[in-house]
Amino acid sequence: MNRLALLVIGLTLAPTHASAQPIAVPDVGSAGVGVFAHRTYRDFKLSNGDRWSAGWTRNGLLVHATVAHRVVFMATGSYERPYTDSRYPGRIYQGLGIGGGATFYPVIAGAYRIGASFRWYRHTWLDQSIQHFDKAAEGTSVALQVERGFKRRSLNALVWVAPAYLRDRTSEHRGIYPESALVSSDNLGAICGASLALWGHLDPYVQLGVVEHLQTQVGVSYIY
Repeated sequence: MNRLALLVIGLTLAPTHASAQPIAVPDVGSAGVGVFAHRTYRDFKLSNGDRWSAGWTRNGLLVHATVAHRVVFMATGSYERPYTDSRYPGRIYQGLGIGGGATFYPVIAGAYRIGASFRWYRHTWLDQSIQHFDKAAEGTSVALQVERGFKRRSLNALVWVAPAYLRDRTSEHRGIYPESALVSSDNLGAICGASLALWGHLDPYVQLGVVEHLQTQVGVSYIY
């Protein structure tokens, strides 16, 4: 399956979860662009009371901009060219993702920062076949993180930990029929992560989230 990331423009985009983004960005530059991969696995309650588990992966591009060392805006996007899936004969899916978020730092004390983050992300699989069986996954997160920075010559490191509210929603929409949706119910969890700013520009990161199951996220960006 061929995948092509589509950049969602806007270094100063007004905040719109991306659980597909880190909740912290090293404060070593004014702006950056990068790629991410995020794996989500959640439980949903069905109308009969049973539980149903589902997982999905999102890959794409991210943009972030730091404003006055206290506010970070972020935007993400992804695009998948039309493809077929053996699990759904006859369907031709085209993927499109869009999201964004912001982090505000009310407290900065030396190497420590306290930040409040909001993220939103929606990935839609549009069925190009005659069935028109569209699907979507949407995630929202709110976190209050404590960050600690470390500086060693050409290497800057950042670690963070946070209690978090992580809400996910999946939906299906077939032709003229009404949309059916499931929303996660156990949404309180925690996030931790770490990143390195190598030579002041290259910024790889990893972030783990715990809410029902382990959520994973990795990426790298180039900071200007």
